[in-house]
Amino acid sequence: MRGQGLLLALISAIVAATVVGGFLVMGSPREARKEELDKRRVEDLRMLANLMTPEPGRPLRDSLDVNGYSPDMKRQLTDPATAEPYGYRLVDSTHFELCATFDTEVRPEDLQPYERDWAHAQGRHCFRFDARFPGGPRRIP
Repeated sequence: MRGQGLLLALISAIVAATVVGGFLVMGSPREARKEELDKRRVEDLRMLANLMTPEPGRPLRDSLDVNGYSPDMKRQLTDPATAEPYGYRLVDSTHFELCATFDTEVRPEDLQPYERDWAHAQGRHCFRFDARFPGGPRRIP
């Protein structure tokens, strides 16, 4: 009887250590959700940057108004966790900023070279764009 209890305690300790080790290596489900939300925010800002860029000869919008869009488009124009619109600021006639509040930090070295302009700190972060390029705006690092 005593041997079975010891064996059960040993197996329980191994299982617990494996679960804790898995969280340490992979991160918790909560952290994974935060990372996924931040990836969604970056994708939304990329799409929004293209949407905010005017046709040649037209001025940049002076504000981000999500009311004129369909419910599906509104979801892409707003933060996935808070449903608040992303930040937008007109800097001058050819530059604008898009802002979001991120749950995690993403360093440039954690990204592929072509994505490094999208690195961000945890918290509020704004990305600046130059709208003068044909084919879409360019991020200004």
